[in-house]
Amino acid sequence: MDYIKKQNQRKDNHNDYLSIPLIKPNTLELREYQKNIIESIDNKNTLVVLPTGLGKTVIAVVLTAIRLNTFPGSSVLVLAPTKPLVVQHKKTFMNFLDLPEDRFITVFGNVSKEKRGELWKKTGVFFATPQTVKNDIEESILSLEEFSLLVVDEAHRSVGDYAYTYLAKRYIEQSKHPLILGLTASPGGEIERIGSVIGNLYIENVEVRSYSDDDVKDYVKDIDIKWVHVELNEEYKKVDALLKNTLKRRIDVLYEKGFVATRKVSKKELLELQKKLSAKLSKDKSDFLFYILSLIGQSLKIMYSIELVETQGLRQFVTYFEKLEQEKNKTKALEELLSDEDFTSAYFIANKLIKSSYKHHPKMFYLKEILSKEIVDGRKAIVFTQYVDTAKDIVEFLNNHKFDAVLFIGQRKGYSQKKQMEIIEKFREGDYKVLVATSVAEEGLDIPAVDVVIFYEPIPSEIRSIQRRGRTGRFDKGRVYVLITKNTLDEVYYWSSIAKERNMRKTLYLLKQMFKQKTKKVTESKKVETLQKYTDKKQVSIVFDSREQKLYDLFVSLFSKEGFIINKDVLSVGDVVINNVVAIERKTAEDFLNSVVDGRLFSQLDKLVYYYDIPVLIIEGNISDALKNREIHENVIRGVLSKIAITYHVPVLWSKDIGDTVRYVYFISKRLLEEDKNDAYKIVKKSSSLKEQQLQLISSIPYINKTLGERLLKRFKTIKNIANATEERLKEVEGIGDKKARKIYELFNKVYDM
Repeated sequence: MDYIKKQNQRKDNHNDYLSIPLIKPNTLELREYQKNIIESIDNKNTLVVLPTGLGKTVIAVVLTAIRLNTFPGSSVLVLAPTKPLVVQHKKTFMNFLDLPEDRFITVFGNVSKEKRGELWKKTGVFFATPQTVKNDIEESILSLEEFSLLVVDEAHRSVGDYAYTYLAKRYIEQSKHPLILGLTASPGGEIERIGSVIGNLYIENVEVRSYSDDDVKDYVKDIDIKWVHVELNEEYKKVDALLKNTLKRRIDVLYEKGFVATRKVSKKELLELQKKLSAKLSKDKSDFLFYILSLIGQSLKIMYSIELVETQGLRQFVTYFEKLEQEKNKTKALEELLSDEDFTSAYFIANKLIKSSYKHHPKMFYLKEILSKEIVDGRKAIVFTQYVDTAKDIVEFLNNHKFDAVLFIGQRKGYSQKKQMEIIEKFREGDYKVLVATSVAEEGLDIPAVDVVIFYEPIPSEIRSIQRRGRTGRFDKGRVYVLITKNTLDEVYYWSSIAKERNMRKTLYLLKQMFKQKTKKVTESKKVETLQKYTDKKQVSIVFDSREQKLYDLFVSLFSKEGFIINKDVLSVGDVVINNVVAIERKTAEDFLNSVVDGRLFSQLDKLVYYYDIPVLIIEGNISDALKNREIHENVIRGVLSKIAITYHVPVLWSKDIGDTVRYVYFISKRLLEEDKNDAYKIVKKSSSLKEQQLQLISSIPYINKTLGERLLKRFKTIKNIANATEERLKEVEGIGDKKARKIYELFNKVYDM
């Protein structure tokens, strides 16, 4: 957008404040990435994906000034999902926009219909929740004809029946000068969800930034992420074992009756089965069907109990059990569960333990230890947890140990907007050092940046993980701790969010490149319903770790015209990732030897093999020269290389120098462009034993390498069981995520197309 460039030519040479009409003088300094994003909008409906704390709202403020200058007499509508966010946005806009106070207008549903009708007749900047606006359009007291900009905050909510979807459609239909700006920290990791957001908001341009982008990195500090693994103590394991035995007996019946494919069934599978069988009740009211539905309902309650014990604490399970007991109109299924010997024994043991020193989950003591080290010299922390009960326990525990902790929960749980604001202000002023919050603190609210963020438990949502992390690292180096109970759902949820976030970044950067090629405005007849049209064309996306600047620069200088989509990002695994399939770990000869000595090498290879289908190790330089000044025998290196080849099945490429490495990256990328690896046949040699034949057969299947083949056979015992496994069951195997599980399942189950 040339507007910023032209207007900024008139700015005072002594400062960097933005100088355009309707922006208060000497109040707003645009950062480089904000300028670039605003200039890119150029009258195109735009989705801005920017991590929490990097100033998404400022972009909306500047665009509001531009639109009001361009279309005098028009108005702007700013939408946010909650009242506190609406109020917060109004405050931010008033700080920067040079308009009379009465032209900043909030419209809430608790105001009478007649009063709202009068408010909508005014001209200015309106702030409202989407449901209120939807109701007023349907009641015909509001038309969006004179609104020149629609700002949609937390745009990732624009899916399904959420009001944002309806409002975007009506806005495009009614406005004389429509322009939509969507703002979010993360639109989600699934391509279908991102496609829905883009389609529902009529997006024509995507601007995505991460902390490692060239125009962003100078404005942010590093975030150090630490994973703290917690072991359940023996007392907790006793309760856990009783609950698992209770569950096993019910799942065994479902398995033997043919309702589930395996005895290790997921919560998602049970919910789907419950929904399917419930739909049959209108035609089949047999005792047998009610019996099966009863077992499913009981199993879901037991699963929830197990999750509480493993990830939250015994007290949470005791509270849940007593809540079930207190239900007035108990079903037959619930009465049966409450009379189950193992289930009730688990309750009695847990109830006894919480009256002793086992009241708190082992995580609580790790939390205390972390905060004791981190909360010094005025530093502050936010502790995030899923459950209100757990949050209350944490606050009580921390304050008993002399921490200044405060509970922060949503309005639905009993905290009014006024109380929320009071707590935030006291936290900002230092009256409290630790804010213990549920999801209400993840999204949007103007909570001060903190030095430390602690996840009391991992969450499977990449959106919420990104929002939580964004609360630290804004002004100084931040730390994030994730508490993970070993061998529990904590681990499943953690790896799930990591995989989804990685996929989201890949998809968004691909989208950004694709939208640059689009020139026509999206209309109702050409609405983007999904991203399929953008992903059908074969593309190669290459992502370099942002710390490999020389490698990135050299590759761009040599091969930028080859048609690859080239980006940089902070990679937690590997130095170069190609199409999210090939991961290359690059090591100089010196670094290779150092990683052998300090043990880093095999840890890195573990992650490389776990995350990616095709891991590759490139060793750069002369290993013999590097060995000369070291007391490492050549046979040690031969042994290490043999282990890499035989145990890890990772190919090793030898590179002369960085230029040679860059050319390897090019040829690997070119190979992926020319050949669809999923259609390539694998050569299977004859083997002398049945065991080897089984392994070779399963490893010859697309998406499955030898390492995954071994894991699958160990878990499922036979190839037949693998072929019959559900997607959820497949995902229980280390190294198989949502996408790979779906592909394997389809391969075994999809009807052959004649």
